[in-house]
Amino acid sequence: MTSNNAFDVSGNGNHGTLTNGPKKTIGKLGQALNFDGVDDYVFVNDPGDSSVLDFDTSSTITMSAWIRKSSITSYPLIVTKGRSNGSYTNYAIRSGDGTGSERKFSFFYRNSANTAWHVYDTVSNVFEVGNWYHVAVSYTFGTGSSIKMYINGVEMPGGWVAGTGNDAPLVGNYQLWIGDDNANSEFHGLIDEVRVYNRALSADEIKRLYKIGATMKINMPSNTGTLKDGLVGMWTFDGNDMSGNTAIDRSGNGNNGTLTNGPKKAIGKIGQALNFDGVNDEVNIPDNDTIDFNTNANFTISFWVKIPSSNQPDTSNSDNEIIEKWDQVDSRYPYVIRFNNHTAGANSNTLSVARYDGTNNPGITTTKKYNDANWHFFVFQKAGSTLYLYADRDSPQTATDTTTGVTTNTSKLYFARRGHVTNDNFFRGSLDEVRIYNRALSAEEIKRLYNMGR
Repeated sequence: MTSNNAFDVSGNGNHGTLTNGPKKTIGKLGQALNFDGVDDYVFVNDPGDSSVLDFDTSSTITMSAWIRKSSITSYPLIVTKGRSNGSYTNYAIRSGDGTGSERKFSFFYRNSANTAWHVYDTVSNVFEVGNWYHVAVSYTFGTGSSIKMYINGVEMPGGWVAGTGNDAPLVGNYQLWIGDDNANSEFHGLIDEVRVYNRALSADEIKRLYKIGATMKINMPSNTGTLKDGLVGMWTFDGNDMSGNTAIDRSGNGNNGTLTNGPKKAIGKIGQALNFDGVNDEVNIPDNDTIDFNTNANFTISFWVKIPSSNQPDTSNSDNEIIEKWDQVDSRYPYVIRFNNHTAGANSNTLSVARYDGTNNPGITTTKKYNDANWHFFVFQKAGSTLYLYADRDSPQTATDTTTGVTTNTSKLYFARRGHVTNDNFFRGSLDEVRIYNRALSAEEIKRLYNMGR
C-alpha cells in the first residue's frame, strides 16, 4: 500500500486506486481498508480486451475476502467487475441482497444480452455487524449447478433467486471495484485480503485461506515474543515479502534469496508459498555467518513442505535437496535437509537431516513417508550434543551429534537444490515459512510454530 494505491501482489499488475479516502486500519491479516459507506472505494482500471479479470462462458472464477460490517446497508458490494454505467456487470459479490435487516451473502452477474440478472444467495442471513467473516465463492460461468459459497471455510446452502446461472455472462472493458460500484451500493465497514482466481479453489484450499486469518491475532505478526529471539533467517514467500525475483528475509539480517529459473508462487500453508518444478528451479542465499553454525553452535530450522505423490524428476542421486547449505566444493556442512526419492530403496519418500565435519556425518531419517501431496511441518534442531527431527505433531526422533571438527563453510544456502558441481539434486514440491534460529527452541515454541499453520 501507498497513500493512494493498493498493490496487486499476484504479479499481474492490477493495482487499485484508493478514491474518496478509504482509511487504512488494523485488519484481519495485518492491514485492511475501512470504507465509510458513503463514497469510498478502490477501483482497478480494466487491463483491456480478454484480460485476466474478464470471465466469459465456461471460464471459472473464485473470489474471496475478509469483511467486517459496520452497519446494515442495502446491496453493499464487496467486489464487482462493472456496473459503473447502467447494468454492466461481469461478476460481483456483496454482503446483502435487499433492504432492512437482510444480511445474505450474494453473487450475481448480468447475462450477455444485458437483459437479465442472475443472482445466487445464501438461504439465510449470515452476517452480523462488528464480526469478521471470510467469504468465498467459486463458479463456472454458464453452469448454474457449479456454484459453491463459503462462509468461514464452510460451504453454505443457497439458491438462484434470479435467473438460473446457465446464461453466458456480459463481458466488457469495465473497471473492477472494491467497496462500491458507483450505483449506490456502498459498503460500510472493513475489507481485507481480496483475491480473484481463474480456477475453482477446492474446499480444502478455501478452508486454508480462512484458517490463515482465523489463527492470526489482529496486528500481531507471527514473529512476536520469544519467536523473534535468535531469528536469523525468515522467508515467508508471502506477497509483501517478495520483490521481483527476491525472497525477502524478514528476520532483519538481510539474508535475501534469489529466485532462479522461475519457481512459481502458489497458495501456501500460511499465505503464499513457492512451488519448485524439480528440473532447475531454486532459491539461493549468499553465505553469511548468521546462517552458518559450527560444531558446538545450537540452531533450529523449521519449515512447511508439500511433496507430490508423483516421482521426483531429478534422480541423478537418490535424494533431492529441500534446504541445504552445501555446494560440494566445501568438505563439510552445518545442516542439510533432504527428501529421499523413489530410488532410495527402504528409505524412499522419507526425509533426512544431517551435519558433516569432513569425517563424522550424524543424521536422522524419518520413519514415515511424506509424498502424499499434503502439507507437513518439520523442524531440524541441534541442542547441545543431540540432534532432533520433529515432524508434524509426532514426538521428535533424535540422534547424537558426533561432529567434532569444523562444520561451517562458505557455500550458499539453497532451497530446492544442491549447489553441486555435477548433479544438482533439484526438488519438486512446495515450500513455505522457512525459519532459521541461532538457538534451540523449546518444545512449546515449536508447538506454537506448528499451530500457526493448523
